[in-house]
Amino acid sequence: MHTAVVSKADPGPGYELILRAHTCAFGVNLFDEQIIDQLKKWDHDFGITVLDAGLSSVLIRFNKLPADVNPLLKQFYEFCPNLKAKLSAEQLCRTKTVCFSWGYER
Repeated sequence: MHTAVVSKADPGPGYELILRAHTCAFGVNLFDEQIIDQLKKWDHDFGITVLDAGLSSVLIRFNKLPADVNPLLKQFYEFCPNLKAKLSAEQLCRTKTVCFSWGYER
């Protein structure tokens, strides 16, 4: 499996917010580069916009969603276990936004 490498010099549109915030998910051992790698995969498949980023959170909006969002939700829950109790398929389809949050904010 090929893993994208994020260049901190040119991470791409919106991703600099994640790098500036030093976004990380200590509980699941994800750091800014790995978070950006995953977001870029979703960006390739669906188109996303990074709206905001904090120390342990990222807010994104999807340009389009698949007809069946359940497999995508499963990916979200694996990427951010805290999301499972907070985001339903109905809410995702209505807002097209997701706030991944892995812990505390300072």
